[in-house]
Amino acid sequence: MDPDLVRKLLINMVILAQADGAVDPLEREFVQKFLKAARVSNTLANAWMTDAAAAGWTFQPVAERQPVLDLLKLMVGVAAADGRLEKKEGDLLIQMAKVCDIPREDVAAMVKENWGRDVLADIITRLSAKPSEPKAELTVALVTDNFASAENVVAGNPSLQFTRHALAEVLGDGVPSPVIVLHACENRQDSLNAVDALKKRNPGAKIIVVVRRDQAFQIRYLMEQGIHRCLVEPIFPNELRQVLGE
Repeated sequence: MDPDLVRKLLINMVILAQADGAVDPLEREFVQKFLKAARVSNTLANAWMTDAAAAGWTFQPVAERQPVLDLLKLMVGVAAADGRLEKKEGDLLIQMAKVCDIPREDVAAMVKENWGRDVLADIITRLSAKPSEPKAELTVALVTDNFASAENVVAGNPSLQFTRHALAEVLGDGVPSPVIVLHACENRQDSLNAVDALKKRNPGAKIIVVVRRDQAFQIRYLMEQGIHRCLVEPIFPNELRQVLGE
């Protein structure tokens, strides 16, 4: 694991934990679990935090998108540790996301998706492992209904193979692909109905739903329906490949 990335993640988590004026014991425990999982000694962590305090606890930006998402998820984990999101914590989370060029709507969607989830285990497992690639023969079934950006997803993930289908075709004949990607419907219940029908017709397939920012409120309901992941538009290059490589 990149020590500099771990340092940045640690400092930013502490900044958020301090946002409401005091570090809750559960927030402190969350940070300690992160340090243990990242195999960072207390001596090194204290040295990092001493330097950060001397510099006035300045936010540590990270350049690549995946570490940015990891950072924000960890910060959600810190905020959720004591079971509540204080206004100052929420404001700071939004400010940090803005610095990292992550829209406010995406932050709201991320909080909904990751609140109460063991984000620490998810992130540490991925960061500690060598990056894995989807198998070359992996084919993704793309449901094109309501999916204006479908071809952008295809172009942005050149290492994946795609087949294109109407929803009616997938529900009628089924598809052999282990992954199905579709776009959320305008109506939440229509989205849930589509996911339910796809799961019944294609048991075992990973279902990924793409939503617009204004549809982010659907994420919690879709996750409860048992989908694999939700992605918020715009979909970044190779973002789908990275999700399937986790």
